[in-house]
Amino acid sequence: MSRNTLSVGILVLLTAALGCGREEPWNVLLVTFDTTRADRLACYGNERIRTPTLDALAAEGFLFENAYAAAPITLPSHTTILTGEYPPTHGVRDNGLFVVSPDAVTLAERLSAEGYRTAAAIGAFPLVSKFGLDQGFDHYDDRLDRPYEDFRGRKVSNKVPGLFFDERRAQRVNEAVYPWLEQGGPDSFFLWLHYYDPHQPHAAPAPYDELYPDDPYAAEIAYSDESLGTLIEHLKKIGEWDRTLVVFTADHGEGAGDHREATHSYLVYNSTIRVPLILRIPGLEGGSRIEQAVGHVDIVPTILDLIGLPVPDGLAGRSLAPLTRSGPQRREPPYYAETLSPRLAHGWGEQRALFREGWKYIHGPRSELYHLPSDPAELSDRIDDEPKLAGELEAELAQWLTEHSAPEGSVAQAPDADTRRRLEALGYLQGSMADTVQIEEVLSREGIAPQDRVQRVNEISRVKTLLQKGQPLPARLLTAKLIEEDSESPYYLELHARAQMGLGELDEALETVERILETAGASPGTPEILSQIGWSEFREGNIAAARELMQRAMDLEPSATGLFLVSAVEKELGDADRELQALEKAVEIDDSHGPSLVGLAVRLAQAGESERAGTLFESAVATNPYYAKGYFNLGAFLLNEGRPVEAIERFRRARELDEGYLAAYSAEAMTLQRLDRGDDARALLAALEEQAPGSPAAAALREQLAEGSLR
Repeated sequence: MSRNTLSVGILVLLTAALGCGREEPWNVLLVTFDTTRADRLACYGNERIRTPTLDALAAEGFLFENAYAAAPITLPSHTTILTGEYPPTHGVRDNGLFVVSPDAVTLAERLSAEGYRTAAAIGAFPLVSKFGLDQGFDHYDDRLDRPYEDFRGRKVSNKVPGLFFDERRAQRVNEAVYPWLEQGGPDSFFLWLHYYDPHQPHAAPAPYDELYPDDPYAAEIAYSDESLGTLIEHLKKIGEWDRTLVVFTADHGEGAGDHREATHSYLVYNSTIRVPLILRIPGLEGGSRIEQAVGHVDIVPTILDLIGLPVPDGLAGRSLAPLTRSGPQRREPPYYAETLSPRLAHGWGEQRALFREGWKYIHGPRSELYHLPSDPAELSDRIDDEPKLAGELEAELAQWLTEHSAPEGSVAQAPDADTRRRLEALGYLQGSMADTVQIEEVLSREGIAPQDRVQRVNEISRVKTLLQKGQPLPARLLTAKLIEEDSESPYYLELHARAQMGLGELDEALETVERILETAGASPGTPEILSQIGWSEFREGNIAAARELMQRAMDLEPSATGLFLVSAVEKELGDADRELQALEKAVEIDDSHGPSLVGLAVRLAQAGESERAGTLFESAVATNPYYAKGYFNLGAFLLNEGRPVEAIERFRRARELDEGYLAAYSAEAMTLQRLDRGDDARALLAALEEQAPGSPAAAALREQLAEGSLR
């Protein structure tokens, strides 16, 4: 058989698979892992990790060896994935400082217009709906796991408040869409799932933390792979898998030490720009590996093409469907990548890159040139050896920017205080910025080369990781070094104060905060740190000092968390009116703050205001679906209202969310006993004794159940 005959035959098969004669259109499943390098997956050749779900997708589908993100940053990259446009066109250049324009057209909007049901569940703060990527989704679940209890000293999660973005595990992302999937309907669906787990901080659940004890990054990727497998099994269970087109990718990679970059956002080497990309096409036998360069901009046109919809003119990307056929391939187009974060976050220089026919030109304060086929790790800069080629690529990149930049340009907006705190917590934003910053779409060599400052970013990341792991002493040593380099940086001083608090050095931490107030007037994190110092004083019995510190914090900037802690101090001092006032103000500031909602509901229930109390309890769990204490207190309220069956459901959910919540075991067991379900109560006692053998809670429950059986 000739090559031409073979190609025509495969074309016929692909055309049939794409929908000629199909009774119903395909579903579309888009899955993005955050911060996942292609070379860390087994299907991309990594022998140190097991990723069976992705391996199976690659075996069924098409794996692209050389896929590139448009930016090594979550929000800009996902905006490209969902619009098919590059950052200079869609205008989103960094986390938190930009919002997707209502004029942008997302894949969800395109598919919704064609009758698709659309849903998304995201795993972390950079993608919450206020940044605009919810456009076109019927259901956009961005309810994250907020580490309330850690702030008060009880560790129930893998995060420390003020250091990392709020997030939720991949399995909870799945749980957020299961009810929506099961609703079904006559139409096909488009579902986007975002798993944030591979991003720092790395704290994979069992057994992955034990399977990869020396590689927590791999542990998080392996756990995410399992979670995707769970989602796929659910699609099979409800009968939707066979007609589901799957697109898997990552928003960007991770430096992991390459080019001295530990994390991402600041450089555009392939360690953070090269990403996995796998297509699984229903009814089409795959197992192929495609070497031609492709990009995130190609995802939208590819999906539209594969499901039989027209690809709009003007999109930056191309359909990759032809590459799934054998035979001669078309010449690959140039691809673009950028990071403006070094300039926007630190005032350094920026980087813009162009990929063309195996060459990669990086423009910035120190430009570089690499030949990727012979140097995939980008270790040999050829810019001095190939000055003519570098000049040609620079001119081509300048022309590319002219052709692909939106006429109105991009404008960075100074974030609100809450967003700014979150950005600073992850090291995305340091120093002051104007209310707006106009992005000029021109090649620039101004500023400090990010390559020369990335080590400082690494040190900041190391400090946060140490604090998250409960190692404040080495963290303090590193923050002292950072302060030597920049003695007036509020951010470095904040990290230093956190390390001091971790060591119990409250006086020293307070001195550091005073230093911030003297040099910067205040910083976004100062009120939070003052509140934390005040809470530590409170726990040591220094109530008056705690009250003073917390009041200072609230004078600087009231917050729901700070006011909740104020309410705890006022309760200890016996001032019920001021306690209630603090809780009311906290809920007014943030009507989704779980502890304040629960605290206020408890006070109202005690005062006999059951109707409003019930509403607040329900609101607490609706806005905080992973807040175990909210479910426990709602259960107690329902029990008191004479609704024991409903109470049992809430107690059960509380212990599911927090296996160490011993009071939830006891409350559920005693309620079961009241309903004459003694066997179930004793089974729960056995579970409690297994969870906490020899604990006072288990002993007390055993005694209570024994007494109850005698009545």
